Amino acid sequence: MGNLLESWSYAYDGDGTRVSTLHNSTLTRYYFGGGYETHSDGTIRKYYSFGGTRLMRDAGGLKYFLSDHLGSTLSVLDETGAELSKQRYLPFGEVRPN
Repeated sequence: MGNLLESWSYAYDGDGTRVSTLHNSTLTRYYFGGGYETHSDGTIRKYYSFGGTRLMRDAGGLKYFLSDHLGSTLSVLDETGAELSKQRYLPFGEVRPN
């Protein structure tokens, strides 16, 4: 038998909304429908939506999430507009190789 490398655990409220995630020893709690997160390491993330654009603020600053017509995140930009990450998808949600 092998060693357990990852451990995930989730908790939900009475309406079926996720309220916390435990990944290995890091606990993440979600508030206001996922608009506010606290992590056991002290990280705090706040999420906003303006005119169909999603934004996140954390200790690293403001990040913009650019999405396709289905709402899937395609790119994440920092405050200056520099691309931090990019993801592309095939039909039916499969990740497209770069």
